Formats: sequence, C-alpha cells, structure tokens
Amino acid sequence: MRHAALESENARLYRMAQSQADDMFALYQISQLLGNEVADLEAAVLDELMRLVQAEAGALLLATDGGACGMTWEVAASMGARADASWMALVTGASSAAALLNRGLDLTGNVVGDVRDPGAIYLPLAVRGREVGMVWLRPRVSEGFAKHDLRLLSTLAHEVALAILSRRAHRELESERAKLAAIVNGANDGIVLVDQHCHVQSFNPTIEALTGRPAAYALGRPCAEALGCRDAANAPRCEGGCPFARVLSAQAPLPYLETILETVEGRRVTVAASYAPVHGLADGEAMGVAIVRDVSYQKEAEQLKSTYIATVSHELRTPVALIRGYTETLLHLDLTDEVRRHLVGELNEATERLTDIVGNVLDVSSFDAGALRLRREPLDVRALARDVVAEHVAGAPRHHISTSFPGEDLAALWDRDRMRQVLANLIVNAVKYSPDGGRILVSAWGDESDIYVGVTDEGIGIARHDMARLFGRFQRLESAMAARAPGSGLGLYICQRIVEAHGGRITAESPPPRNGPVPLPADWRGGTTFATRLPRQTDRGAPAAEVVG
Repeated sequence: MRHAALESENARLYRMAQSQADDMFALYQISQLLGNEVADLEAAVLDELMRLVQAEAGALLLATDGGACGMTWEVAASMGARADASWMALVTGASSAAALLNRGLDLTGNVVGDVRDPGAIYLPLAVRGREVGMVWLRPRVSEGFAKHDLRLLSTLAHEVALAILSRRAHRELESERAKLAAIVNGANDGIVLVDQHCHVQSFNPTIEALTGRPAAYALGRPCAEALGCRDAANAPRCEGGCPFARVLSAQAPLPYLETILETVEGRRVTVAASYAPVHGLADGEAMGVAIVRDVSYQKEAEQLKSTYIATVSHELRTPVALIRGYTETLLHLDLTDEVRRHLVGELNEATERLTDIVGNVLDVSSFDAGALRLRREPLDVRALARDVVAEHVAGAPRHHISTSFPGEDLAALWDRDRMRQVLANLIVNAVKYSPDGGRILVSAWGDESDIYVGVTDEGIGIARHDMARLFGRFQRLESAMAARAPGSGLGLYICQRIVEAHGGRITAESPPPRNGPVPLPADWRGGTTFATRLPRQTDRGAPAAEVVG
C-alpha cells in the first residue's frame, strides 16, 4: 500500500517536473522567437502561442489610439478564425481591456474567458499599464484550456507585450530615420554632420555635387579635407579657424558664415553656411551640423552689378565730358566756321558713342528680362554685309576691310536690324583690337540649312585663358593693349544673345584657321576670327515677329 502511494507520488512529481520542463522549454522557445529579427513578429508569436496551448484558432490584435473614440483595435494576425468569430466583437465594440474584463469571465492570472464563445479566452497584453494588444484563442477540446496552459499564457503575456512594443518602437524609429534620410538627401542645401573631432559622419548628395567629392570619400575624413576648405595661404583649412570646432567648443550655433571651398576640379566656390551643435545624443557624444548653400551666383551678381555701375559710369563719362567741353567752346569762343564744323562733327561722334552705350545697356536689360523681339524678314546676307562694311570703312582709315562670299545662294529669314548690329559689333571689335591697322576680312558662305558669317582681323589676338569668358557681360581682355581699347564689355555678349535667339551659335578662334571655307592669304598675321552659324529658316514658316526669352 505504501509502495503504491509512493509510486503515485513519484508519478505526480514526475508529471509536475515534466510540465515545468515543458513550460521552461516553451518560455525558452518564445524568448528565442521574441529575441530574433522576425519579419512578421505578430503572426509568428500567434503561431507559437497556439502551438504551445494546442489552440485551433487564434487572433492577435494591436491597440491603437483612436483619439476621441478611445482605444481601437487592429487585427495584426489571425489563424483558423472566421470573420464572424467572437474576437470580432472586440474589434468593433470593446474600447479598452477594462471594458473587455467587464464583459468576460475572470480566469487564471490576467486571462479572461469569452462569454460569447465558451472555452475561448482573451489574453490582454500590457506593459506598465499601457495597453499594447490582445490575444484571442479557442481550444481544440470542449473542456477548454488546462490551468497550466492559462498560467503559461499569463506568464508570457508581459514578454510578448514588451516584444511587440519594442518592435513597434523600432518600426517607428526606422520610419523616422527614413523620413529624416529623405529630407537630408532631398534637401537643396548641402548638409554635413561631423563628430567631436570634426571628422565627417554624414555628407548629403547636394554637398557631394557642390564639392565634386562622393560621400564614400568624405566619410571619416577631416571636414576641411572633405569640403575643400582653403585659407588665404591656400592651405587646407578654414580662414579664421574651423567653424565646426568653434561650435563644438562653445556649444552655441553660428548662424551665418561665408567661406571659400575648392571643388575636386579646382574651382573656387563661395558658400554661406549655418553651423550648430547637435544636442540630445544618447551616448553623450558631441556632434556638429552645417547647412551649406552655394552663393557663388549671388556673389557674381553683386560683382556684376558693381562692374555694371563702374563700367557704364566710366564709359558715359568720356562722351559726356567731350559734349560738355565742345559745347562750352562753341558757346564762349569766337571760332571760325571751319573750327565750328570740326567741333560739331566731334559732338556728333560723342553723341553717337553715348547713344551706342545707352543702347547696349538697354539691350542687355531687355535680353535679361526675356524680351528680345525678333522681326524676321527675307534678306540677302551678302548685301547686308556689304552695307555694314561700307558704313565702317570711313571710320577705319588705317585698316583695309574686304569681303568674300563664295557660293551664290545666301538668302535667309533673319531680323535685319539685329544681324546688322551683330556684324557692326564684330567689325568695330576687329578695328578696336587691331591698333596698328591691318586687314579685316568679312566673309559669308552657306550650305543647305545654315549660313556662316565670319569676321577675321590681324589684331592682338585672344589668350587661351580669356576664351572661356569672352562672351560674358562686361568682359574685357586682360592684355595691356586691350586694356587701352575703349568699350563697355557688352558687345560680344549682345552678339551671342542675338545669334542664339536666331537658333545659331557664335565662336571665336585665335589665331584664325587658314584653310577654312574662306582661305586666308599666306601672309596673314595672327589675329582672331569670330564666326556665326545661323539656320536659314526660309522654310520654317517663322512669324514676322516673335519674342525670344
């Protein structure tokens, strides 16, 4: 008898130990699941819980803040449960776990029995009073879940809730990180993040494009090296000290600072940047951030404005002074008729020069405002060129201006006045930059679609480094001889805008090519060729007048 009782007790203890071992293994399995990166955590958790307690159906619902409507529930996973199952009542009715407890049967721990579906249970998931979600399970057998299954579920509830809450926080963090990355990478301004040693930790695409240095190169390098900072001695450091170092040391922002960066191609770029320390980092490490904007265009515009005022003022001063001087002479002195005629002629030339300057300035303003109006009409390019040459021969007695027009058909549909202006500017340029006289050749030739017009001189030529800026506003050649030549630096810019408005292109070559469509004499001395290429446009059906932006 005692032997049988002992065997019974041993069996009970064995079953208890086995049950505890099973529970421990189940806890281990669920902890492993919760600790791993699982793509669909909610579905995996539900599947494991159903396997542990032998449930035939289940659903996992997540609590969300419904605002004025209170707590709402979102179905994260369901298995073996029909759409009209008891747990649907939770989705549509219960506003909180407390409301569910009031509806259900209080079972072991925090497990709640479902009064609508006998045997089924609800397992509230919460962390420190914060409702995370709910698990609904239906047993395979009519007797319901065993007590140790209910205890196991009650034990696991907190761990499951914590894992889901952690995963939700991780997803929210990843979402915020993705949003921040999109903002940083899509920003029109350069954004640079450095660590406490001023080594680059983030380098967005805009600053990559600005400096020409990829992020792969910049990351981990000193900021001066990554950005291309240069001081007055051209050393790789910021003039006046590193702004990042100043911000990190003072832990105060630097709202605006202009610096010079050198791109990977060696181009100098003026940038304006705001610097600030980064606060609230979890590890307490000091970091700094800069928002960088290319202000080269604004600086160039400011410089251009200053140049514009200085150039126009200088160019206006000469004819105005001449007009004033000649006028006072005519008014106050008793002059012979011959002297009077000479002075009147000089007054006329000064007035024409003044008119040209004002006209050029008005043209540039009109072009920049996008209001260049073309009035196209059929014309013979040869006749136009001969007329313009004839107008300038008398004013250039030291130069021999000739024409050459190989071919027959040089008909075009152009704006006569504007193209006359182009030719006149090119001829005046050729005379101006041939101070010792010499030959000037005006030529024109064509093919089926285009007509070419060239003006070639024997002047001082153009240095290679001047070519890139030749057609800019207020650009003058840097040589001493060119510096003595009068002019506003607008003529070639105006020529380019007019030619491009016709759909053409203007180029310069120095020295000129000797074996082009119009060969130069063997004894031609240096100089420059300006050549335009414009479409004939006789078959385009172009309007008589059009505004070209």
